[in-house]
Amino acid sequence: MTTERNNPNIPDVVQANAFQLVDDNGALRGLFTTDQSGQPYLGLYDQTDTPRLEARLLGAFGEPFLTLTDQNGSIRLMASLDSTGLPDLNMFDENYDLLISVSVHPDGRPSVFLRD
Repeated sequence: MTTERNNPNIPDVVQANAFQLVDDNGALRGLFTTDQSGQPYLGLYDQTDTPRLEARLLGAFGEPFLTLTDQNGSIRLMASLDSTGLPDLNMFDENYDLLISVSVHPDGRPSVFLRD
């Protein structure tokens, strides 16, 4: 994808309360907006209108939070950073039972949880 920076037909800035990406049939495939608290939200949807990727900022400090879902809408992966920047990664089965959790303690020690 290339962009012409001096094309007079392309505005320099586009502003809106929400941007919706739709496919050729008019089905929602992507949404970029803000939630009720004013934090940004990005959602990508499959052809059945199931949210498959959601990214948002949470909390007073805007901590990043990402979820990936399967074709049934079940959350299978969550990744986030807390207000101090510490990462957390969780993986779930189709019933939302935690299988793997990887995080970092405030003192820098890693934490790994595995369930079989």
